[in-house]
Amino acid sequence: MAAWFPMRVCAQNTEKQTAADICQEANAYYDREQYALAMTRYIDGMEAAEKEQDMQTYMVCTGCVANIYEAIGDYDADIIYLFKGYDVAVKVGSQNFKSIYLSNIVAAYCRLGYAGLARKYYQLQAATPCTNDTTEWRYCLIYNQARILQAEGRFDHAIAVHRKARSFVEQRGMDSIYAVYQTCEIGNIMLKKADYDQALACGYESYRDACRLHNKELQVTALDILSNAYRSGVSPDSANKYHNLYLTMSDSVFNARNFYKARNNMLQYESRKNSKHINLQHTIIDKQHLTITAI
Repeated sequence: MAAWFPMRVCAQNTEKQTAADICQEANAYYDREQYALAMTRYIDGMEAAEKEQDMQTYMVCTGCVANIYEAIGDYDADIIYLFKGYDVAVKVGSQNFKSIYLSNIVAAYCRLGYAGLARKYYQLQAATPCTNDTTEWRYCLIYNQARILQAEGRFDHAIAVHRKARSFVEQRGMDSIYAVYQTCEIGNIMLKKADYDQALACGYESYRDACRLHNKELQVTALDILSNAYRSGVSPDSANKYHNLYLTMSDSVFNARNFYKARNNMLQYESRKNSKHINLQHTIIDKQHLTITAI
């Protein structure tokens, strides 16, 4: 389940397709939940941005690649690309992008079960406000606090803070999708607490709202909650029903074959990047050798 600050750039008005143009194309795929196609174009955008020295577009593309890895459950790759983007944000001194990346790094460490590291980066996040949207930054601070409590196994405290985040959404008039994230989180905690009635209630509420918002990714999350709640022994038939719905919806959003191609594109990009780095090192060594010989 993605929870991140939207990262967008404006395309430049030029005849040649720039990195920003490619990024906008990828954004369109992402917004339509065509994640494999989006990932392929974000990779192209990263490569073009490096050539153009367009670090803003590079940070956008890298962050969105990380978000896609998070959505498909590859949290190790997620954290790798989050730090790639964060390092650039630090290098160029971008306060807003540092804030965006720190929020996601905290969430990623929570998903990986590293509560201590999550708390470390949470302190940095709290000290790095996002000036573009302070309301969303504050929401993410509350959300990440609840995530850390989950990672620490303090489930009752986590539920209370997730409810606080949901109330914050309503009070500030934020998009209702942010409230659905919290309902899904509470549903998953209820599964961990073996409170299956409450898990079912959260699952149904999340699924209804996700359908209303036409958000397939959250529909997948809600169906998974319902399937697991019923699998507890409440109703095996219902468990099979919702598990099949989950598999069908998940495949439509996160098609394994398409993601295999997208990941292969990423491996090829990283290989090209590493080859350039190695060639550059060889050039530097050759120049140093020539200098020494000349002396």
